[in-house]
This record gives sequence, structure tokens and C-alpha cells, in this order.
Amino acid sequence: MVCFLAVLVTPLIRTALTPKAALSDSEKRTLTEIPRLELTARSVLSFPARFEAYLNDHFGFRRECIQAFNYLQVRWLRRSPEEQVVLGRDGWLFYTGDRSIEDHRGFISLTPEELTKARLVLENRRDWLADRGIRYLFVVAPSKHSIYPELLPDFLARRRGRTRFDQFLAYMGRESDFQVLDLRQILWSKKGDERLYLLSDTHWNPRGAYWAYTEIMRVVNQWFPEEEPLERSRLVETSADVPGGDLAQMLDLRGLFRESYPFLRPQEPCAEKKKEAVDLEAVRRAIPIVPGESAGFARGCDRSRLRAVAFRDSFLVSLEDFLAEHFAQIDFIWTHFDHSLVEKYIAVAKPDVILEEIVERSFMEVLVTQDLDVDALLSERFSLSKRSVLKYEGGVLPGLRTFGGVLIAGRPEGLDVVCRDSDPQLWLPPAGLDGDNSSIMRILLTVPADTVFQVFYHTAERPYHCEEQSIRRPVRRGLNELYIEIPRAACAADVRLDPGAVPGTYTLHEFDWRTRSDSHRM
Repeated sequence: MVCFLAVLVTPLIRTALTPKAALSDSEKRTLTEIPRLELTARSVLSFPARFEAYLNDHFGFRRECIQAFNYLQVRWLRRSPEEQVVLGRDGWLFYTGDRSIEDHRGFISLTPEELTKARLVLENRRDWLADRGIRYLFVVAPSKHSIYPELLPDFLARRRGRTRFDQFLAYMGRESDFQVLDLRQILWSKKGDERLYLLSDTHWNPRGAYWAYTEIMRVVNQWFPEEEPLERSRLVETSADVPGGDLAQMLDLRGLFRESYPFLRPQEPCAEKKKEAVDLEAVRRAIPIVPGESAGFARGCDRSRLRAVAFRDSFLVSLEDFLAEHFAQIDFIWTHFDHSLVEKYIAVAKPDVILEEIVERSFMEVLVTQDLDVDALLSERFSLSKRSVLKYEGGVLPGLRTFGGVLIAGRPEGLDVVCRDSDPQLWLPPAGLDGDNSSIMRILLTVPADTVFQVFYHTAERPYHCEEQSIRRPVRRGLNELYIEIPRAACAADVRLDPGAVPGTYTLHEFDWRTRSDSHRM
């Protein structure tokens, strides 16, 4: 009886006496605070549920029980108790959150709108900075499973399509002169010589970081030949046995996944801590900073004449010692590219290089959620493009073909397109496109109801119309001005306009299709 009572009472005593943590490191969440009881009906009625949630988070020996359960699952059943962590081969752990495994297996397709938005964001940044004499380098840090796919468990190894990064690189290769720095090639070539990522963490180790740094400096060296990457022989390597990393922490089993951590540092470091060029208090308030980390800091070497700003995530931490050797000052900022911050740095620090690094699993979400007025940007590019390849100037457009129960009539106000069903199609006559450059359409159109305007085009690889080779724009009832960029890969013939998806009368007031020169390069 005494033992039975002890089993019941001991956790309660532990609950009462143990200081209450606000955060759970392993679960990456805020724990429930002790509820307040107020003399209101709503507070009294909800108190039991709120107190139960609090007790569930703070019950005595809760963490020890979770650790024991997780240990049993991992060590004896070879199964991960955490849905965002998967057990790989040979003691490797992999992260499955943020749809990273679905992406790796090719289950996520990017839309033309997402690809266009991401490209325009990068090109606009580069061109805006180039106008101010600043270089822009965009770097994607590979996810661990992109470098070591062979160590994933069998049920995750099968792939049916391309990753989002592969889709984006292929698209950029066709449609832009912007160079995204792909670090996978150098890491694939070096992984046979030494381990480049941590077994129990999402990140590369300093060896992998070093090879990533050499690729970054290869690009910087093209701009500034005096800056060459440090040779490996000029680095000192040591190692230490450390508890498991962030994935082991998510399992609350850091002790089980201890591993050897290699440290790489310059033999004779020049870089030292510098005063931050810009007050980052606003950044500190706006983003969740990892405990012990800061929103930003600066380092630099007085032997260099260059200045830089690095927008980064946690993957760049291991590169800080290396990169700081090449700049009189480099400010490391733990957030994504921030236009207002860049303006401040330009005014105060006058950087030569802006570096932005984003991990592979997050890069597309970061780019497509950026605040960019696509129509305003395309309008500006259109105004700078002088050569029209096809233009409607009243009456009936010669060579225009219609399908889908469409009647057309030229009026002084424009070309009336009378549609009796929901799939009107206007097939444009061939245009004199330049395959080396993209082109932009400006369309002034009145529509009878809220609907979707769509442009379809052929490519040499796929000489037919499909949703993947189309551009959609929502339009509102009444007059609409549209700017639509047509990809380089589009064929000049068989371009199709679908003015809307509802019956009624559409009026095409103006149509001008122009080719544009590539955005300027430095």
C-alpha cells in the first residue's frame, strides 16, 4: 500500500516543487501557463479544461517518461516517435517537416505564377542593387537528404519527379540570366572524402560549410579577383564529442545520439568583432531569435577593402569564421532580405556585396511571399521595351482565329468578342519573337464579370497547350489593364488568349506585345 501511494503522490510533489519551464526545447513550443481563475461564468466553466492542459504540460516526471518512451521506440523498435524526424541508415536522422520529404520525392509542382514571382523578386533585387554599384548573391543551402539521399530509409527513397529547387533552376536556366548559386555539385563531389553533414542535425558540419564557402568565394572572386578562398591547409581542424543536434533534441535523446563534431578555423585569423553598422532593434522585435543568438552582429578583417551584408539563417553560422576573413566588415543578419534594412546599410555602410542564404526546404516560400508589385514591375519593363512584335490598333486583328462559339466585331472602342459559352479562345497570328529574350504583353480589356484571363503558349519540348504552359490573371468586371510576361521558351505561333471563363461580351481596347532586353548585368 505504501509503495502504491508513493507512486501516486511522488509525481504530484514533483509537479508542485519543480520550477515551471516556459518552453519545451524538444517539442519546440511554448508550454501552457498556469490558468487564472476569475469570477466570471466563462472563466469558471473553462477552468477545468485549462488546468488540465497546464497539468499535462507540467506533470511531475513528464519529460523523463517521454524520454523513456522515445528511447524504447528508437533503440528497440527502430521507429521515430516524432513525425518530423525519420530514422535513416547507419544512425543518420533526417528532418521531414516543412514538406521537405514530399519535395525531395518530387510530389510538389511549382506553378508558373510561383516561378515567375520568384524570378522577378531575384531579378528586381539584383537590378536595384546593381544600379547602386552593389553585387547580389543568392545562395541555397542544400537540405541534408539532397546530399545523402542514399541514407534515407527505403520507403522514402523512391522518387517520381523533380524537387522544387530543380524545377526552379531549370526554369531560371531557360528564362533568366540570374545565377542562383547551387551548392549541391561541390558537396556531392566531396562527400566521398569526408562526412559533410551532422548525423543527428539538419545542418552541415564545418567541413561541409567550408566547401560551401569556397563556392561562395569563387563567385566573389569573379567580381573582386583579390579575394581568394582560404586553402584547406591554412585551417586548423580539431574535434570534440558532443551531444546530438537539433533532430536528436526533437526526440529528446541528445545523449543517445552523441557524435564527433569537427571544428575548422583559420590558423592565423584576421577577423575580429566590429560594431554593427545599423541598429537592428527592429529586427530583434520582429523575428524569433534563437536563445543565445542575436539578430545581427558584425566581424571583419582590416586587410580587406570590401564590405558586405549577409541575410542568413542557421546554415551560415558555420561559415562566419571563413567569410569574415575577406571583408573589412560583414554584417550577419538573422532574417531574410529586407529592403528597408538594405537601404539603411547602403546609406551607412555602403556595402559592396549583399549575400542572401536560405535553406533549400524554405527558399521558395520565402521568395513567393515577398512583397513585390509584379504588375508595376512588368509595367516598368514594358515601357523600357521598344520593339513591338504584335500590336492591335483598331478594327479586326489580321490573322486572328477564334474558337469556342466566339463572334468578333471591330468598333471604335475596340474589338468586341461575343462569347456564348465559358471557353472563348482567341488564337493570335505568329509574332516575330526573339528566342533569346522574354517578352511582355500589355492588354486593356473590359470583361462582363469577375473571371480569369489566361494566356496559353507552345514550347519546342511541348508543342501543345496545357496548364503548365499558361499564365493566369484574375480580372474584375469592367476595365482591366494587364501586363503578362511570356517566357523565352514560348513559340511565336499558336499563342492563345482566353479572355475569361464566363459567357458575355469582352472588349479588347488595346493589345501590344513587345520583346525586352535582358535586365542589366554587372
